[in-house]
Amino acid sequence: MDQWFPEYPKAFSDGLAIIIRYGNGAEEIWGYESDIKSAEKVAKEIELGLRSIDYVSMELMRFLNDAGDQLETRGVPPEHVNEYVWEGYRQVLKLFNDLEPKKLLVR
Repeated sequence: MDQWFPEYPKAFSDGLAIIIRYGNGAEEIWGYESDIKSAEKVAKEIELGLRSIDYVSMELMRFLNDAGDQLETRGVPPEHVNEYVWEGYRQVLKLFNDLEPKKLLVR
């Protein structure tokens, strides 16, 4: 998998079972498939999806931190930065909640 993905969570098959392993070492049985090949395929798909979600989360957090830093460098009083970042995040969250998942990407 590409280096830009987080290392965890990992998903793998153990026979027909699909196991998810988190960064703290905890494991969870996601489910079972009817054959080993299907279990292997589904595990790969789940891992890609979970690691992609974690990547997006980390990038959003990094952006929010950077936005706060930029506000301070532009003269916004430090005691107001967190409030403004929070309110900006809430506005975006409202937009996401109103959209269908397949229409979320803005290009």
